[in-house]
Amino acid sequence: MARERGLSVAGAASTRGSATLNGKATVKSINQQTIESRDKFVAELDARLDTSREVQAEIMKSVREFKGKAKAKASASIDETKKREKALKRSLKTFVKAKADGMSTARAQLASDYEAYAKAVSQMETSVNAGAKTQAAAQAKTGK
Repeated sequence: MARERGLSVAGAASTRGSATLNGKATVKSINQQTIESRDKFVAELDARLDTSREVQAEIMKSVREFKGKAKAKASASIDETKKREKALKRSLKTFVKAKADGMSTARAQLASDYEAYAKAVSQMETSVNAGAKTQAAAQAKTGK
C-alpha cells in the first residue's frame, strides 16, 4: 500500500513520527549534553519535534473518519500525546534556560519527558493503525 506524508492511502498512520523521534538514542544524547553543546542539540531536537507534529496533524485528520470505539481509542491516544508534548515543551524551555548548577536536573527532566512523549507517539500510531484496520474491515462488510 502506498504511503504518503505519514499516512497510507487507507488512512493508517505510519511509524514515521516515532521513528523520527528515535526515543532511546535521543534520551541517551540528552543525558550527554553540556551547556556548550546545548544550542546545536536543541535545534536538532526541534526539527524532530516539528516532523512529529506534522505526522500528528495528518493522523488527526484521518481519525475524523473513524467511528465508535476506534475513534474513542485513537482520540484518547492523541490527547495523551498532546499532554506529553506540553510537558516536553516545558522541560525543553527549562533545559534551554538552565545554568550550570541546574543543568543536571534540567537534563534529567528533559530526558524523562522526551521518553514519555516518544512512547505516547508510538502508542498513538499503534492505536490509529488498529483503528484504521477496524474501519477498513467495517467498510468492507458494508461495502462503503
